[in-house]
Amino acid sequence: METPCFALCFPFVSMTQTLPESCHCDSARNYRTCCGLLHAGQPAPDAESLMRSRYSAYVLGLEDYLLLTSAADSSARTGYGST
Repeated sequence: METPCFALCFPFVSMTQTLPESCHCDSARNYRTCCGLLHAGQPAPDAESLMRSRYSAYVLGLEDYLLLTSAADSSARTGYGST
């Protein structure tokens, strides 16, 4: 059985999740041609695009993407500080 393109193109989006038409980052672009590209694995061309894609990921609940794009020493990966 072939793997659906959806899973390959949007690895951080659940198979049951509906992709939005307009992007949540407020760019007035379609999700698939905006933050969807970054969520699919394309590198962000600049810091603003990365931060917009992270906001869009937050709205969509893409926790894996948020963790992947966090700084290595970020508390998002290790918890809220050491005890």
